[in-house]
Amino acid sequence: MNARIVSLLRSCGLAALAVLVALVLRLLLFPVLGEHSPYLPFTLAVVLSARFGGRSSGIAATALSALAVTWFFIEPVRSFAIANPWAAAGLALFVAVGVAISLLVGQLHESLLATTRAEEALRLKTELVDLSHDAIITADPSRRITGWNGGAVELYGWTESQALGEVTHDFLRTTGQMTPAETDEVLRREGRWDGELSHIARDGRRLVVESCQVLIRGAGNDPAGILEINRDITERKRGEEAIRESEAQFRTLANAIPQLCWMANADGWIFWYNDRWFLYTGTTPKDMEGWGWQSVHDPKALPEVLARWKESIASGQPFDMVFPLRGGDGTFRPFLTRVVPLRDHDGKVVRWFGTNTDIADQRKAEEALRRASEELELALEAANLGRWDYDLDTGEVFRDERCRQLLGITVPKAGYEEARTRVHADDRPAADEAWERALAGDHDGVYHQEFRVAWPDGSVHWVAAHGRVLFEGEGDRRRAVRFVGVNMEVTERRHAEERLRQAQKLESIGVLAGGVAHDFNNYLTVIMGSASSALAECPSCQHSQAILSASERASYLTKQLLAFAGKGHNITTLVNVSELVSRSTGLLAASVPKRVRLNFSLAKDLPCLETDPSRVEQILMNLVINAGEAIPPKVDGSIEVSTSSFEVTPELARLHSNGYDVAAGAYVCLEVRDNGSGMDEATISHIFDPFFTTKFTGRGLGLAALHGNVRSSKGFVEVRSAPGCGTTFRVFLPASAKTRPAEQARVAPPEQARGTSTILVVDDEEMVRKLAGIALRRHGYEVLEAQDGKDALQVLANCSTLPTLALVDLAMPVMGGDELVPILEKQYPGLKVVVSSGYPEETARQGFSPGSIAGFLQKPYTVGVLAAKIGEVLGGSPTRSGELIGVSGRG
Repeated sequence: MNARIVSLLRSCGLAALAVLVALVLRLLLFPVLGEHSPYLPFTLAVVLSARFGGRSSGIAATALSALAVTWFFIEPVRSFAIANPWAAAGLALFVAVGVAISLLVGQLHESLLATTRAEEALRLKTELVDLSHDAIITADPSRRITGWNGGAVELYGWTESQALGEVTHDFLRTTGQMTPAETDEVLRREGRWDGELSHIARDGRRLVVESCQVLIRGAGNDPAGILEINRDITERKRGEEAIRESEAQFRTLANAIPQLCWMANADGWIFWYNDRWFLYTGTTPKDMEGWGWQSVHDPKALPEVLARWKESIASGQPFDMVFPLRGGDGTFRPFLTRVVPLRDHDGKVVRWFGTNTDIADQRKAEEALRRASEELELALEAANLGRWDYDLDTGEVFRDERCRQLLGITVPKAGYEEARTRVHADDRPAADEAWERALAGDHDGVYHQEFRVAWPDGSVHWVAAHGRVLFEGEGDRRRAVRFVGVNMEVTERRHAEERLRQAQKLESIGVLAGGVAHDFNNYLTVIMGSASSALAECPSCQHSQAILSASERASYLTKQLLAFAGKGHNITTLVNVSELVSRSTGLLAASVPKRVRLNFSLAKDLPCLETDPSRVEQILMNLVINAGEAIPPKVDGSIEVSTSSFEVTPELARLHSNGYDVAAGAYVCLEVRDNGSGMDEATISHIFDPFFTTKFTGRGLGLAALHGNVRSSKGFVEVRSAPGCGTTFRVFLPASAKTRPAEQARVAPPEQARGTSTILVVDDEEMVRKLAGIALRRHGYEVLEAQDGKDALQVLANCSTLPTLALVDLAMPVMGGDELVPILEKQYPGLKVVVSSGYPEETARQGFSPGSIAGFLQKPYTVGVLAAKIGEVLGGSPTRSGELIGVSGRG
């Protein structure tokens, strides 16, 4: 209804516009025409209105025109009244002609409009046909092409002009299940044919089309043409073929893989098994149909399998379980069974696909791997090795508990950088360089490095790291993927090596010291013997007293030489350090400058030391003398000497194991503290080196000798000092569990008569031989002399009367005492032998059979000591004895 109203209004508007234009035109022509021919422009307005607006518009224009003529051009004007009858007749005729024109021209308008609409509809249909992707072909009854749409051009590649007039099946080289003649027969009989055809496109492609052909009949029901619509289904056919090939490949693959495979419907009904299933179980497809698979299951496990399988069917969730399946031989083997659902587009389960994997061998391998892993872990534990594994792709790091302990790491998943910060700063560059070289492939990625590690408690430990980088790829594609290895603590080994190095250094210096002591002791023996003889003849001779005093000071230097080499004279007894310090206060006070004050803090009830008292005296004297010399001139100094008991823990023992052979336990501590100038770290690191000294006039043997004494006693030394803050030495010596017995008063031996025996003196130093000869002759002995062992045998061979005793030097050229004594024991069994040496008696007696040596004489010695020793061995005593006790040296 609204459309009609709009159309009517449009028609009226067009009529009004046409009449208005005609009125304006007639009024413009009024001066020329006057009242004559008033209807001419209005007739044109009616014709135009009817042509473009239809009949209603023409009639409206006629009505409006009649009103306009009556009002403007018929007398009386400006009125609708008509005075002249002829004018009224003319107006009526105009109206009749206008209505007739409106009807005729309106009919023409509607006819033209309908034609236009039909043409537009036809044009749209043609465009739709051309826009179709399907090939639409029209042909005459003999199949010559009369129509070829855009879809045909797109599908086959020929244009419409190229296709028109061609026979369809020849032009497209049509093949199919039916021949063209058979297809035409179906068309004539049924009027329609549907099927699949194969065509060849212009570019040679073979196309498969789904064809629908319709026979068009004309008048008399005779065939007038053929309409053929072809849809390209080439890709669909290829997809279907691919699916068929895929299914065939799947079945081939399923039969080839080692797993047992099967498929089931959504309700769990199994409808297919691969060949492996039947080969393993020894069953047939008929046996396994549906739920027949239960027959090959272990009855004990079957209830749980059924429950789990039904649960998966109900929930649509995958099934994953391990259970045994019986083979054709009747044995059960474990299988890992996994079943996954196959779903449609809506997510509904339409099928199940399952596999059964035999894991019997895998479980054996896992068990073997578990045992191997346990054995490896036991081996690592026995060797105290910590294992580490770096995944270089992910950056993940694995360290076992021992490895973390060795590095002092408490966080289980600590990264590379955290472990790197544990490495001692001085060793870190070398460790980093070795790490990078291994990653770069040097030595095939083998990594060996030793470095120090600082633990959170401040202790430092040596760690040996051994590893290898694992690579993948070859050539330019070769890259590191993993870095595996072990760590081992080598702190004890490094400390042992350091102790060995120190011992070798001291041993080499000791050889030098022993060589010096050898010659020095010989000279001292001559000097001291001669001086003591001269002093015996002339007690008031000051020169002899000075010589003897200087010799005593020289003998002390020999003590220091051999003490620092660890070869001093050793008389083991139980020593109370506090009592020893108390007895030495006077000597200590005389050894330090007068401006230095000595303070003592001595513990009572100290455990005893089982050692040589002279060693402890030497340690005490060296520490106090060094402390006094460390105090600057014109400064009131203070030295504090204290003793205490101390319990050394295993941690403290390990801390000092680098330079000492220390065991945990009870110790006695001797501490000497001064307020001197102090030392820096660099000086402290060298104070125990031989011949190192901070004093211009010193020779650097004092602390080296102290170090040798402490090391020989299985103790250790702690030094604390800083420039301007003084120095503290703490000497720790292992305490003895023994208690010292009560001392008994000494009884002086009675004097004996002068000797009358013959003595053979064997020494390579002529002055020593001469001195010993003079001293022994003075005491009534006959003396024979020999310069070495070979010469002594010659002297004995030429003697008419054998001597009673032989005084033999231990170290001589050509033949020493160690070679001579066994010969004397064998060839002259009645001859008593006294060995003379600068070594301690225990060292000198080593290598000799028990009883082969009757006595030992320590060099250097005085004539009195010599006579006393000879008299003791021969069963008597000399008339007088010397006053100087022999000091250790090398004979």
